[in-house]
Amino acid sequence: MKNWFRFLCLLVLSIFVTVFIWASHAVFVLDNANVYAENGPLENMQVGFIAVSCFVFLTPLALNKNPEKLTHLLCFWLCCSFLVRELDIERLDAPDFLVLIGSGMGRNIILAVGFISLTGYALSNFSYYKEVALAFLKSMTGLLLMLGGLFLVIGTLFEISSSINHNVLFEELFELGGYCFILVSALSLNFGNSQEKSSAVMSG
Repeated sequence: MKNWFRFLCLLVLSIFVTVFIWASHAVFVLDNANVYAENGPLENMQVGFIAVSCFVFLTPLALNKNPEKLTHLLCFWLCCSFLVRELDIERLDAPDFLVLIGSGMGRNIILAVGFISLTGYALSNFSYYKEVALAFLKSMTGLLLMLGGLFLVIGTLFEISSSINHNVLFEELFELGGYCFILVSALSLNFGNSQEKSSAVMSG
């Protein structure tokens, strides 16, 4: 399992480094700004990475492999929120029903209900899930997830820094990097040591 984890992590990070070099060359050497255009290559790659992350976080739930399901559910729901944010369903040729629940107020309500339900369930057994949360945040999975979040925050800072030349490029690259680390976090939760730590917390 650990060999698979190392291989998949190297593959994901290699893809990110390759895309970073390609996009930088396209923009700064070839003067091609289309790479970071709305619904362009970089945004499509972001959707791909976060969609795979959703699948990886959800797989153990479907296979009933991990006794600690709430962590997976929270991470899965978090990835879903990123996915609908990047998809821009209202701009796609999607049925009205999907546009209603996947964008605007409908999307926000559904995501909020999901997060409130999961948080409420955790609060119902606060002492137990407090230990689980602390163990998760100290694990490789938690640290990688927080690193991904940091990249997303930096991307947001570039989004609002319009005075920087090609600021959108840096925004999209940092967001892509963030989603790469989130995917690596998901892989860690499935193939790394996080499952063992979670089980240890439960048995302790």
